[in-house]
Amino acid sequence: MKTRFYIIIFSVIALGIAALFVFQKVNKKEVVEVNQNRSKIVTPKTNQSGNNTNEETDSSKNTETFNSFISLNPNETVISTISVDFNNDTYDDEVALIRRAGSENVCILPGVYNKDTSSYDRLPEIPTLITRANTMSVYAYDITGDHRISLIYQGIDDEDNSVMQIFIYSEDNQKPEFLLIGDFISDDTIFIQQVDRADTYELSVSSGESCSVWVYSSQASSFVTDDDKKALNQIQSEYKWNASTQKYELAREVVIPANKLAARELSRIQDGNLETFADFLNGLWYKTSNVDKKVRYFYFDYANKEIIQYYGNIQEIYVWGVSRVRHNGIYISSVNSSISNLHRRYDVSLVSLDEIKIYTRDDVNLIINEDNLWDGNYKKVSLQSTFDEQKPEDFEGEIRSEIEKASSWATADTLLSITFEDNIYTLKTDKGTERGFYSTMTAGSKVAIQFRSDLQVSSLAEFYVLEYGTKIETVRGSEVTTPDKDIIVLTPASLTPLDCFAVDGKIYTLYRIRK
Repeated sequence: MKTRFYIIIFSVIALGIAALFVFQKVNKKEVVEVNQNRSKIVTPKTNQSGNNTNEETDSSKNTETFNSFISLNPNETVISTISVDFNNDTYDDEVALIRRAGSENVCILPGVYNKDTSSYDRLPEIPTLITRANTMSVYAYDITGDHRISLIYQGIDDEDNSVMQIFIYSEDNQKPEFLLIGDFISDDTIFIQQVDRADTYELSVSSGESCSVWVYSSQASSFVTDDDKKALNQIQSEYKWNASTQKYELAREVVIPANKLAARELSRIQDGNLETFADFLNGLWYKTSNVDKKVRYFYFDYANKEIIQYYGNIQEIYVWGVSRVRHNGIYISSVNSSISNLHRRYDVSLVSLDEIKIYTRDDVNLIINEDNLWDGNYKKVSLQSTFDEQKPEDFEGEIRSEIEKASSWATADTLLSITFEDNIYTLKTDKGTERGFYSTMTAGSKVAIQFRSDLQVSSLAEFYVLEYGTKIETVRGSEVTTPDKDIIVLTPASLTPLDCFAVDGKIYTLYRIRK
């Protein structure tokens, strides 16, 4: 009896083990079949062609994979994703960068979270002009200032042009979609000029100021260099948000003549060779406008493949990665030497022989609403000068004599006037009259002027760079820029023992009122 009982028990256990084995095998087969039918998630390797490309591969970037909550088709691969609440329903929506089989262009696929179905509704896709995924960044920001998050992407197309498009979420006529509100393309740099907003904006009590979009581009000029090449004027275009039309529209344009950009030397720098431009960048650059009166520095070291950012006593080192020379600048991607998943892109464009414009963008898949204080114009630091060309001997005495010759100097609207006499200045504004002492000094290649007011609070900064305005004259059939001694420009500055640096503050352009 006992023997029969043990036989039954062992038979049941054996059957259980066999059933479990069969179940695991079948289940494993089903999982394999399901995984084979799903869309693959990969990080594609983009082909970099041409002489201007540094063929370095970012190993940390290639090992990243991304998952998307949006339903994908079998021929779609995900490059990266970001999550942000576009429709203010307290649920994160998603934007995926995808590439479709048979197409080289990167496509943006937005999806809005549906709380009723607990899934993401796939919205109409947004095609882009970008084929090189490593040059593209997508981010979200309230660019219009009305508490609506905009979707922004930018990158470099196949012709090495900068591309930026701005979209805003809309649910008009019960049809969720992203509407195009800004479309920009340029052979130079495109960047968003972020602005400071009040605390009431941060608390959602009021709207904030909208951001401008600046587009730098090149234009053929009549100026011909010594090697018979047409020099290029630089056009700086500002686009502003128009709430009535719900579009970004051109507000103003500033043209910098080619002859002011030292065309021959710039033509040599822009010969299309990466090493030539990198050699020009090598060295220390300082930001010309600093809101907190502390100077920000960039140090480019192409030989050691390093880009160093320095501010106060904080130093960040980035590894110089893939770089491409473009029409009027260079595009560089980099990786932080300490944080391998922190990728930073630099868009550098020429302004003059000793000045560049730098626009930076982090790729950390996070929404960062703080102003990027590293964006702006930078001038090269040299032992001789951090500003323009050397001035004649005793230039300080010359310009001091000129400012004292006039009965006074006034702004174009005459709301401010100032008189210089015997080391005493008299300032008249709509707020009243201010008096005090002034003195001039040479700082590097510049003349600085210091104001000491009799009042506890002055309308003027302590130090300014003092220089003439400019005018354009025709000499032998060519336009040249010359100093205009009837105009003086006061630029706020910070002085060091050997030099001076421009800082943030109001710049005064004053016109001579003769005695």
